[in-house]
Amino acid sequence: MNVVQAPAASAGEDRAEPDAEMLACEAGNEQLRREIQEIDRQLQELGDPPEETNDALKRIAALERELASVEASLASLHAPVPPPASADLRKLEEARTQVVDTAEELEKAFAWETERKEDEEAALERDKSLFADATSLHAALSTRAAAAAASFSPRSTGDTLVLRAQGLVSHLSRRSQALRRALLGIASAPSAAAFDLGTWLRSDPTLSSAATANGGASPTAAGGVRDRQENRAFQLKKLLEALMNRSLLSDSYPPELVTFLVRAQVAVAHPTAEGKVRLVDFGGLAP
Repeated sequence: MNVVQAPAASAGEDRAEPDAEMLACEAGNEQLRREIQEIDRQLQELGDPPEETNDALKRIAALERELASVEASLASLHAPVPPPASADLRKLEEARTQVVDTAEELEKAFAWETERKEDEEAALERDKSLFADATSLHAALSTRAAAAAASFSPRSTGDTLVLRAQGLVSHLSRRSQALRRALLGIASAPSAAAFDLGTWLRSDPTLSSAATANGGASPTAAGGVRDRQENRAFQLKKLLEALMNRSLLSDSYPPELVTFLVRAQVAVAHPTAEGKVRLVDFGGLAP
């Protein structure tokens, strides 16, 4: 803030010099009044001032009263009285300097309050946006919760799970039976006769029970040929069941099952990958 400062007067100066000093002081005070009015106008544009600006407004009012006092003192200088002493002029100059310093502090306070107001307005807009998002989310969750509560029934949920489990068990049972029938259909009488069951039945304890599970039918008993064929078919069925169970419990196919599939002409050696097999092409259906 640029304020014209009045030069200090000495006791030996004539009457013309105090008049020039008074004119300079009046010009400086007039400029100070305009600046204070501009500060008042800007403060009024801000609306209701916050509590932090009350002190600043009070100081402005005090400055205005002090300025009025200074103006009254300057007006008294126009009266036809003896020129004031140099001490009074120094006091007036000090008072004017103090007013200028205070006005600068008020300008800084006004700038700080303006910046703070802008920050608060930006924070308010962010809070409004977050509140709108939270309101939408709450409404959506409330709608879903109401729909879930309306359709929830502990008994019906339990019954649904039981029915689903029963359907899954029934489906797996049908698939297992179909697979067993298919394997038994593949294991015809010629392939059963060509397949050496005795070697595996004797080497694997888990499969040896299949040899006696059919009552130990003997080829020399009545109807020996028919009983022997039935016994071999029964042993083959037990062997297939054991191999199927072992294949389900193992990460890879057991070598016994692979050998059986090759002997039964269900799988053949892979033409390019050594140690692997592939299904026989049943009319172009095999991969």
